[in-house]
Amino acid sequence: MKLTKKALLLKLRENLNEMPMTFDTPDSRPNPDIERDLANRDHTFKKVNFPKNVEQPNSNFEELLASKRYKEIVDNVRQKLGMPLGTGEESMSTLNSTMGQCQMIVSRIESQHAEELAALAIELVMKELGVEEGDIVYEAKIELPSKEGFKNSPPGEMEPEEVELEKELVDELDDFTLERAKRRMINAMMQGAATKGHFMFHYAAAKLQEITGQGERLIAMYGALMSAADAMLWQGSNRGLGVGGGGGTPMVAGKEKVYPNENPPRVVATAINFPILVHELIKGTYEVISAMRSQPKDKDLAKRVMDKEDSKNKEIWDFRLGPAIWDMLKDSFPEDTVTEEDKVGIQLIMFEAIISKPAKQFLVFMREILSSSDTGKRLMKSLYDIINSEINDYDYEVAMDEFNKKLDELSNGIDDDDLYGELGSLGIDKPRD
Repeated sequence: MKLTKKALLLKLRENLNEMPMTFDTPDSRPNPDIERDLANRDHTFKKVNFPKNVEQPNSNFEELLASKRYKEIVDNVRQKLGMPLGTGEESMSTLNSTMGQCQMIVSRIESQHAEELAALAIELVMKELGVEEGDIVYEAKIELPSKEGFKNSPPGEMEPEEVELEKELVDELDDFTLERAKRRMINAMMQGAATKGHFMFHYAAAKLQEITGQGERLIAMYGALMSAADAMLWQGSNRGLGVGGGGGTPMVAGKEKVYPNENPPRVVATAINFPILVHELIKGTYEVISAMRSQPKDKDLAKRVMDKEDSKNKEIWDFRLGPAIWDMLKDSFPEDTVTEEDKVGIQLIMFEAIISKPAKQFLVFMREILSSSDTGKRLMKSLYDIINSEINDYDYEVAMDEFNKKLDELSNGIDDDDLYGELGSLGIDKPRD
């Protein structure tokens, strides 16, 4: 089937669904850009095979994720700032002002205790993730990060992605598109897990008081600052936030770099304050695992996938939808991985096992989990039982091989076309040899 840009655009328009994301927050709504892009599926998750059957009033799974996350954003602003979030860009000046004032106070307090707070951030993350001493080396600093190594997608990269799809239909669509969808989902999962670090300072209230002598004030400032920062990504226009590409260097509040090939692997994180440093350390931990276990064996393919998917402007959608995706994945884990301190580390092992699957199997598994299907629940329980059981290496390999066979059987029953995200809904055939 020969496709032109015009034909693609026409098919997209035929499939647009204008039903909005849902709200039980009548005094607060995100920017219309975001509602429109979610309804039209005009965002970085276009290639991801989210569950198709979504109950009204949501018209697609992304709207369901967005509605869940936006309610958290609104609730945080109401609790931490004592105000409704408002509508779109009307609240941006208030959010900007709040962030600026709070960061000034935070910087004055933290500057006297930067090394101690950085060490506390490492301690907090290791305990929360169940990382044992010597598994990963952490280096952390509270300071303004450099912008080196950050990039937006080049001009036109994010201008409607259906134009890019047309080019890929002539390219090696199969592996490249599935690997990009996998990378996009993993990026969202990592960002979602890391975003929870924005409010982990509550776990360290006593230590913050001990280190700074101003723990109560610092916690109030952290809460207001991070609530405002999270809300900015929903209230600002896509163009104003740099979602549309353009190649400029984005504003940087935190950064992390991982060295997965060292022994042990190393995470280096820098951020302008304690909560963002915690975020970067968590993300770096998951990034180490991802770098070691999730990438395609073809190094050239892996590089091209990361070049396409790992840009700062695409990360904004990971911030928006990633926390809800992570919550749904974490909710599928057995309860004792959350409640029992000696089993918290199993979450990292399960993450590693999931992302190590080939792209198609990974995408099928995640779709089953996100749709809360009985199949997904059985697979997750089976995976947990294998990881949690005290068996020798040989029996572990045998059990994991059996799990992989079950997942392969499920994946083989699904046509590849069904995994091409937006391509499937457009009725576009994959390229044939």
